[in-house]
Amino acid sequence: MSTIYVQREGQKWGPFTTEELEGKVAEGVFSPEDLIWADGMEEWRPLASVLEGEDDEDSGDAES
Repeated sequence: MSTIYVQREGQKWGPFTTEELEGKVAEGVFSPEDLIWADGMEEWRPLASVLEGEDDEDSGDAES
């Protein structure tokens, strides 16, 4: 993902890169429960599920 938006407490933030967003989570600015959206996504999803999903996709290619 290249451009990501965050929805938290009714406000939208962004755009962010994946690296910027990971840094914001580490700093406590955003939480894994906050919702995110990026081009190509059909709906807003929890931040944690998307970041974990990227790791799964990478490892899934190696296991196939």
